[in-house]
Amino acid sequence: MAYHFQAADFARIHAVEQSDNEMNWCVYLLLCANGALYAGISNRPQARLAAHLAGKGAKYTRSHSAREMRIVACCLDRSAASKLEWALKRMTAAQKRALWAQGQRVDAA
Repeated sequence: MAYHFQAADFARIHAVEQSDNEMNWCVYLLLCANGALYAGISNRPQARLAAHLAGKGAKYTRSHSAREMRIVACCLDRSAASKLEWALKRMTAAQKRALWAQGQRVDAA
């Protein structure tokens, strides 16, 4: 079953890393040096971006350097974020690029 993105999925990122509850997981896209978009989840997106940029992130981004991160959904529990990541990884490149255009940029910590 495909996940259909709603406008609310793209709106909430402020204070995600400071949240004490379990609804602080984000789904993000990374733009890699080779032009590919890599999907992932994190409850600390700025720190995760810093890890990717330092070559300590996912195996894929160690060999395809990350350039920029954008949040496409946030304020989720881990289960919902994982399911959304799974759906996102099965999208076409064109669909991912449309989400990229709507995502909110993240700067490294």
